[in-house]
Amino acid sequence: MERKRLFGFEFISSSSYKPLLNAILKKEYHKDPYLISPNLFQVVKYSENDDLYQEFKNSSFIIPDGQPVVIASKMVGSPIKRRLTGSDLFRLFWVKAKDSKLPIYIVSPDLDTAKQLQCENENLSYFVPEMFSLEEKEKTKEVIEKIVKDVIFNKPDYIIIGLGFPKQEYLASQTRQILENSGHISPLIMLLGASLEFYTGNKKRAPVWIQNIGMEWFHRFLSEPTRLFKRYFIDSFRFLPVLYKELKSKKA
Repeated sequence: MERKRLFGFEFISSSSYKPLLNAILKKEYHKDPYLISPNLFQVVKYSENDDLYQEFKNSSFIIPDGQPVVIASKMVGSPIKRRLTGSDLFRLFWVKAKDSKLPIYIVSPDLDTAKQLQCENENLSYFVPEMFSLEEKEKTKEVIEKIVKDVIFNKPDYIIIGLGFPKQEYLASQTRQILENSGHISPLIMLLGASLEFYTGNKKRAPVWIQNIGMEWFHRFLSEPTRLFKRYFIDSFRFLPVLYKELKSKKA
């Protein structure tokens, strides 16, 4: 697959999901066992947190989830062919997974989502953590220990974490570290945010025409204005200096 370097990441540049999906199913992981899907907000967060960036910069699969990322790639002369969303990827992956009854472990945001998915694939195991903050060290430790214990017991081919950023990133990095330090090989860990809930219908995704014009973010804001106002209307402006730095580095 073609990749384009942007903001320190090797983004997959593909006109379709097919090569990406095939690589995932064939377990062609050429780097670290992660799949991440950075949007504009996450690019900013990675640029501000070097520990987070260092952990995920060598992910095997990095897909351009946000349309602004695709636009920025063209501005800096390293054009990505199209937006590839985690939600669309999950839907395509899940069709294959449930038909083949692949052993999968998910960390789900709610019980309904987990049970709906398990009804479609009997080889799916899941964990629904109680509400917690990363600042609650003991609770976070308990969540990670539960995930590691489940993964060792169930031996899934894939781990899918469907929580928010950066909670899912922290759980993924700690899970991988503990597994590998204890002599276990980490399966691919796919960080897919709300994709599970979009698939099951427990969260409503923007209509296709809104997705196609790159305004899915605004639809999400309207559905959760209190939670997402700061992200979209304050934090996102911090993308400008990140973009300027990228433009400057490309011209150097």
